[in-house]
Amino acid sequence: MINQFSRDLKTALPDELVDSLLESYIEIKTNYIIQKWEPSELNGGKFVEASIRILQFVIFGTYTPIGTSIRNTFAEFQRIERSPSTNLDSYRLHIPRCLGAIYNIRNRRGVGHLSGDINPNRADAHLIITICEWVLAEIYRINYTVSLTEAQSLVDKL
Repeated sequence: MINQFSRDLKTALPDELVDSLLESYIEIKTNYIIQKWEPSELNGGKFVEASIRILQFVIFGTYTPIGTSIRNTFAEFQRIERSPSTNLDSYRLHIPRCLGAIYNIRNRRGVGHLSGDINPNRADAHLIITICEWVLAEIYRINYTVSLTEAQSLVDKL
């Protein structure tokens, strides 16, 4: 199933971005299933980075090369949101705002950095995996021209 999903997305998106997106998703999902909350949440950052590059590619026609740091993630979200309204709202608004939630949990709740407040936990990991699944379904829906129900069904099988 993952191979077909990957092949389908690669018809519209660069191979390396699809590979990075799906590899990070598989890591998140695997760690979530075996209840390793910290690595599940930590890999959310990689998913966000792959997703940002996909948004850059779709909206601007170019993307930050893998291996080159995206200097300010939230400034990049804002740049994407300010892109022309001829771009789909899912790309300009919905996906970046969801990705921001993942990034905040990863960076501000004891996952990517030391924190005395919240440690990695099931609730945060559940939110991250749910957002990742929605983002995958939305990217697939848009690029492969299927209904959201069909796209979500495919993601559920991954």
